[in-house]
Amino acid sequence: MTVQVIVWDGAHVPDQLRELPPGHYAIESIEEDEELTTEERTGILEALADFEVNGGIPFEQVKCEFRQRY
Repeated sequence: MTVQVIVWDGAHVPDQLRELPPGHYAIESIEEDEELTTEERTGILEALADFEVNGGIPFEQVKCEFRQRY
């Protein structure tokens, strides 16, 4: 599925909508980007540092373990 970001002035139909083929579409508003809180930023930095030290688990392994459990 391709996501297209459309900026709409509330009156005119954007060209991106004119280019879409007939079909059913869901459109939702994208909120403006918000800055991360200090806690969020700290958490991300701690997770990245932990990942660099301890490494990670390959996605295929996680997927297999998840399927075995559920």
